[in-house]
Amino acid sequence: MINKNKIKIVLFDIDNTLSYGEKAKLFYSQYSRTLESTLARELNISLQEGKKIADDCRRKYNGRGEYSFELSGLDIGVWYDAILSLNPEEYLSVILYSNELLKNLKKLGFIVGAITDGPTIQALKILKAIDVDENNFDFIIAWEKGGQMPKGGSKQIYEDICVKYSVNPDEVVMIGDSLGSDILPAIEAGLNVIYITDLENNEYKTIKNIEELYKSLSLEKIIN
Repeated sequence: MINKNKIKIVLFDIDNTLSYGEKAKLFYSQYSRTLESTLARELNISLQEGKKIADDCRRKYNGRGEYSFELSGLDIGVWYDAILSLNPEEYLSVILYSNELLKNLKKLGFIVGAITDGPTIQALKILKAIDVDENNFDFIIAWEKGGQMPKGGSKQIYEDICVKYSVNPDEVVMIGDSLGSDILPAIEAGLNVIYITDLENNEYKTIKNIEELYKSLSLEKIIN
């Protein structure tokens, strides 16, 4: 179990975290292709050139290819609309472990939140597709059109959560798959982190997926 004397809030990313597996990989690969094709269309360049711009951004900013819109002088809202063109229900299916883990954490009295840089509408569609009850979260923070991405590679969202719930940063754990969006900003804010990756990494506490986390039911052994 999570050490209740230490951790008060458990935060999850959604993309490639609560939704995962082969179908999720296929779905999120469409995000990359859509980003590249949208850049190409908006800049009136070839798809190959659009991919190069996106890949350059991914290398420079820990995988955050969406920065390429603003760096290219495009309204980030173009990317917002492009994301909504993808239908998660065509790709994703029920993930038992995600919902059960959230239910157990809620029963144990933890504050459970989700933070995603995806649009709110899309986040709710993804949760529905994998059969995760949104009521298992105390809050879901997502991208609203016209606003900034909640994480945006910044620690600010984590600091705001700590202030809102009157907790210290080391009483919060962030679980996610993206170094640039989830892990590094959370560490900078002083949070505990659990990095979801297939790579062996001694620098961060890692697991391969939520199923592993659910079966262990022992987060304190991972983050201590």
